[in-house]
Amino acid sequence: MALRMAVIAILLCSGGFLAGGCDKSSSTPLPKPEGQADNRPTTQEINAAPRKPLALGAYPLVLKNAPASWELKTTEPSDEALVTLEGVTPAGEAHIVLARQHGITYTLTRIKMLEADARKQMAEKPGVILLAELRQLGDARVFEKRWLRSLPATQATMTMPDGATKSAAVEASRNIEWTIMVFVPTRTEYVCYSLTFIGLSEEQYAVDKDYLDAIMNSLQYDPVNSAL
Repeated sequence: MALRMAVIAILLCSGGFLAGGCDKSSSTPLPKPEGQADNRPTTQEINAAPRKPLALGAYPLVLKNAPASWELKTTEPSDEALVTLEGVTPAGEAHIVLARQHGITYTLTRIKMLEADARKQMAEKPGVILLAELRQLGDARVFEKRWLRSLPATQATMTMPDGATKSAAVEASRNIEWTIMVFVPTRTEYVCYSLTFIGLSEEQYAVDKDYLDAIMNSLQYDPVNSAL
């Protein structure tokens, strides 16, 4: 329940990630599940664990080198189902929101503008924008962006399905915003799918970077596994 409440707070504080588009996110630290025993595998066990190809739900995307223990999960924090990819990492846990941007398509020119704008920000703010890269992924294109964001402490208020109002405290933090936008071709334009890390602290990123890179770099476009 604590994780679900935290995700609700994240979506509210980010201005509605799913509704607002696939280039917005929030990295508020997520609490540990209530009452869960500390039975984590060791770092050596995590690094040596078997891998598997993992189709990302109905999206035309596959992680070819996903840890066998990672799972897709679906929750319903509001009116829309929230799909996340979750699993243990050497320094904690990974929580990745999967989304498709509905009602908006992209031209190749617009996609290249995203990279140009991000690279301009990288030059203007060294040490804040860590990566801004556009690359080919089969017939699709990928824009990946990582940047450091400092978030102040705040309080989020939400309305539950029964009409009750609840508040969730959001702690101050320094987090890594990491979003991978995959632009899948249609007949004339591209539609956007995204994978966005949430709750990825600066400290966890420093430890987990190589581990997560190996997983995310195995992302492949698979038009057969598509709900288009």
